[in-house]
Amino acid sequence: MVGGSIPSGPASPHLSRGFAISPLAKPGEKAPAHPLREAVEGFLLTKRVAGCTEATLRCYSWWLGRLLAEAPIPTPLAVRSFFARLQERGLSPPRQHQAYRTLRAFFRWGVDTSVITEDPLRGLKMRTPKTLPDVPTEDELRAVLTACSQTLEGIRNRALWSTSLHPITRTSCGPFPCLEALPKCESRPTPNGGANRS
Repeated sequence: MVGGSIPSGPASPHLSRGFAISPLAKPGEKAPAHPLREAVEGFLLTKRVAGCTEATLRCYSWWLGRLLAEAPIPTPLAVRSFFARLQERGLSPPRQHQAYRTLRAFFRWGVDTSVITEDPLRGLKMRTPKTLPDVPTEDELRAVLTACSQTLEGIRNRALWSTSLHPITRTSCGPFPCLEALPKCESRPTPNGGANRS
């Protein structure tokens, strides 16, 4: 006889996949809360005790609530479909990754605490989105450079800023009049072909 082919259930003595929280209700009894909802409450309580900020807890709660609404039984296929729907809706990559990090933390916690027997995210990897830093405007760059005083320290700071911002200033801002006050270094050729600064 093949395991699972009889009406009474699988012949295998192994635990079934899924949640190990609430037993099924007996006939005539009120059904217990959804096992995933109990697990979410336990996860959020654990994170609160661990010192997560309220903003982080709200984020966890929001994404786990979305999962409950869209995939009440977290099978690997259901969870992957959840992420596919996020992409179809045009959700930005950073927000998709936020959902992924939240669910990954939840499912890992569930496996570690034996609340679930298998991580439905196992084998699913999501790349961290590449985000570009905000580029300062020309006016902001001018303000930083002109704020440097005419002291030796101010001239040094202006030189450091202009050097570190060189690719930005070269492509978008052009020359800065305040940089003209920097002392010029003269160089003369040396026998080995390099420059000798005086």
